[in-house]
Amino acid sequence: SPSGKPTTLNPTSQPSRNPSASPTSRTPTSQPTTWSAPALEATFNGEIMTAPMCSEISSSCMAPVSLLQGTAANNEPNQLGVRASNTIDSCQDGTNGSYNTDESIEWLRIVSVDPEDQPWDLPLKVGGRAKVITGLHAYLAGNTDPSNDYADFYYSSDVDPPNWTSLGTKRLAVGEVDPDGFGSFESVSFNIAEGIQSIHAIRVDFRYQGSPSDTACTGGSWADTDDLAFYVVPND
Repeated sequence: SPSGKPTTLNPTSQPSRNPSASPTSRTPTSQPTTWSAPALEATFNGEIMTAPMCSEISSSCMAPVSLLQGTAANNEPNQLGVRASNTIDSCQDGTNGSYNTDESIEWLRIVSVDPEDQPWDLPLKVGGRAKVITGLHAYLAGNTDPSNDYADFYYSSDVDPPNWTSLGTKRLAVGEVDPDGFGSFESVSFNIAEGIQSIHAIRVDFRYQGSPSDTACTGGSWADTDDLAFYVVPND
């Protein structure tokens, strides 16, 4: 990553998008209503998992702003004294960055989706489909252009250790964030695989320039990397 950035003015407001734990979803009509599952908000317990987690059946799991905002270089929660990111492995955030000016992941969500890739109330389940939705704060070159920023999306069917699979990269563009640099972005949908464990994970690696990492951890100077662990219902 470059060693410096052009100077940009600090935005004047806090995050403009702090969603509730419940996404707008459609109740499935082709399945019994007993299959529906709640949308949950993740919690953090560093003695169990070094990232936010939903440990019960859900159709959606979200790590809110209160658990993720900022990076280890400024005001990210859950540092545990020595950790530098909300990650389930040794990946760490970059060491540079000012909150509300540079890159940060503000919230992170995994949602169960229907055959049309829309959120619905069926649980996150082996063989089902899901996608990642995240709220990001971008660095705005010239106070308007976020296109130096890239969000790499990953999924792992295990957490100890994770086996990260790329879900692709989103390069931010003008018009996709508000004037203060905040916007929400989605991965492609993917199949929930069968793993050794019932807890799976997603990751967003949000970086300034550079390229995706083979280890799902760029570690760039301004990078923010956050994970979310969630319970997956096994196959019948």
